[in-house]
Amino acid sequence: MDLLISLLPSLMFGGMNVLTGYIGGKPRQQNLGLALGAGTLSLCLLPLINHSWSLHTFTLGFLGAVFWSCGQVFLLLAFKYQGVSRSMPVIVGVQLVQNALIGVLLLGEWRSPIAFTLGFTALTMIITGIYSTSWHEKTSVQTGTFNLKKGMTASIISGMFYAIYPAMFQYYKLPTEDVLGPMGISILTCGIIFTVLLRPIDPVPVLNRKLTFLMVPGMMWALGNLALLTSATKLGIATGFTLSQLGVVISTLGGIYILGEKRSQKEKIFVFIGIALVVTGGILLGIAKSYEIN
Repeated sequence: MDLLISLLPSLMFGGMNVLTGYIGGKPRQQNLGLALGAGTLSLCLLPLINHSWSLHTFTLGFLGAVFWSCGQVFLLLAFKYQGVSRSMPVIVGVQLVQNALIGVLLLGEWRSPIAFTLGFTALTMIITGIYSTSWHEKTSVQTGTFNLKKGMTASIISGMFYAIYPAMFQYYKLPTEDVLGPMGISILTCGIIFTVLLRPIDPVPVLNRKLTFLMVPGMMWALGNLALLTSATKLGIATGFTLSQLGVVISTLGGIYILGEKRSQKEKIFVFIGIALVVTGGILLGIAKSYEIN
C-alpha cells in the first residue's frame, strides 16, 4: 500500500501537465487556474493530516511556495515555446541535479565512496538524458510559437525554482505536513499577484469558463503533493521524491501522443533514450541516499 501511495504523485504530477496542455489557454490564465485549484484544495486537505503552525514554519512554508509559483510561471512559458514533451524532462532533470548538488554541498550527503560513485553516475545519466530529450532535428516541423532557445531557458529556470523549496524545507528540518497550509495560502496569493503583473504582456481576459477547467490540474497537484508528503514520511524523502518524478514519463509521452506535439522519428528515439536515462538516474540518486554515512 505504501508503494502505491508513493506512485500516486507521479500519476498526478505527470497527468496534470498533459491535462493543462489539453485544456489550453494562455500562460497567464493557466497559471491562475492552477494556483486556484492547487491552493484551495491544499487548504481543504489540512484536516486529513496532523499539522501545527508557528511563525517559523509559516514564513518558510509561504516563502517555499513563492519559489514554486515562480517555477510554475516559467513551466507554462516553456510549454508555450517548446511543448510539454520537450520541457518536462529538462525541468525534472534540473530539479534532480540541483537537489543532489545541494545535498552534497550543504547537507553533507554522499560521504561514502559507494554513495558518491552512484550519485556521480546518476548525475551523468540525468544530464545526458536532458540533452537527449531536448535534441532538435533541424528538419523537424514545428508550430509558429516554437522557440527552442526560449523554451529551454524557461525550462531550466523553472527547474531551478522548483528545486529550491524541498531543499530549503530539508535544510531547516521542517515537518512537511506543517508547511502544506502556508504553501496553499502562498500559492493563492502568488497566483493573483502574477495575474496582475503579467497582464501588460498577456492582456487576454482570464475570467471565463476555461479558468474553471484549469483548476482541475491544480487540484491534481495538491493531491499529488499530499501523497508525496505521506510517502516521504513512510519511505523517506529520497525515495518518495524520486518516485514522484517518474511522472516525467507520462508528461513526455502524453505530450507527443495525446497533445500531438511534433517530433521526428529520430527525435522520438532520442526521447525514449533520454527518458530512460533521467528515470534511471533518479532511481540511482535514491539508492545513493541509502548508502550515506550517518
